[in-house]
Amino acid sequence: MSIGSLYQYFPDKRSIFSALHERHVEDVRNLLGRYVGAHESSSFSRFAVELVEELVDLHCVETELHQLISASVNEGPEHFRHALRSVFEQAIAQSGSENINRILFVLPSLVEGVVHAATLSPFTSREAKGEAVKATLAYLSTHRELGR
Repeated sequence: MSIGSLYQYFPDKRSIFSALHERHVEDVRNLLGRYVGAHESSSFSRFAVELVEELVDLHCVETELHQLISASVNEGPEHFRHALRSVFEQAIAQSGSENINRILFVLPSLVEGVVHAATLSPFTSREAKGEAVKATLAYLSTHRELGR
């Protein structure tokens, strides 16, 4: 597509980044929506680890484009943390943990940070995913009631 044709649909560069960001947000929402129902019978730790792995995979596709969009659209990480909080809240409620507020204080920010850091990592996607999983499991190990 030529630049002229592109600007027929978007008035400026910012609106292009916003549209790309919205598409990415929709991909993340779809992934999060699938995980809530699909992992009702697994442990919370397994749920969280598989979710982190999928999110790293999603964010490591076209990392340069993702970094450019993230730098251009400031509200991205906050929306991601909010969506993660909602998904984790539902899953933690199913686990019966009494520490839901403490866990929700840390876990969404932790996962958002390691997932977005994977796009900046000098490691391969697989290595970055492994480190993101280790960080998530290390935190979850402090809440043993979630590992069941």
